[in-house]
Amino acid sequence: MNNIVKRESFAQTAGSRLFEVHFDGKQGCVYFFVLIARPKINAFINALNDTTKLRNLRDWGDIIKSGYGEPPEELKRELNQKYS
Repeated sequence: MNNIVKRESFAQTAGSRLFEVHFDGKQGCVYFFVLIARPKINAFINALNDTTKLRNLRDWGDIIKSGYGEPPEELKRELNQKYS
């Protein structure tokens, strides 16, 4: 994966926060919804500025959903309901 083109905190619970992260790759944009446990949130936010620290998103948390292009609005609504 190459450059991060979008990142945002998407939803949060008492113990974790769901992030939406987009990368610009060889085959186009790839998105990930990554659930990060509270103790790792600040380090993850800092790592978003240094993609060498993001080689494997699974090291940071659970990948809930991923895909190519833009995530469907229905998926975003479902995840927002589940993780808010």
